[in-house]
Amino acid sequence: MARNRVREVAEKLGWSQGLLARRANLTQNVIRRLWRNPHHDASFSTLEKIADAMGVSIHEIIDDDPEPIVPSKQAKRVIDHGMEEDHESE
Repeated sequence: MARNRVREVAEKLGWSQGLLARRANLTQNVIRRLWRNPHHDASFSTLEKIADAMGVSIHEIIDDDPEPIVPSKQAKRVIDHGMEEDHESE
C-alpha cells in the first residue's frame, strides 16, 4: 500500500494543516486524515490538488515502496504446515 508524505512535505515548507487545506481548496478534515494516517486511501485528484498547492510533483508526496510484509508466527506455521502437506503428497 502506498504511503502519503503530505505531512512530511508540508512541515518542510512550514505549512500547517489549515494553510494546506486553504491552498489546496480542500476541507481541513481531508488534510487531517492524511496528516494523521499516511496510509489513508486518498483519491488521485486529492493528492494532485495537494501537490499542486505545495508546488511539488505528486511523486514527491507518494511513497509507493511497499513496506515488507512480515508474517506472524501463526501465519508462518500455517505456511510451513501447508508446505509439509505438499511434500507428503509427492
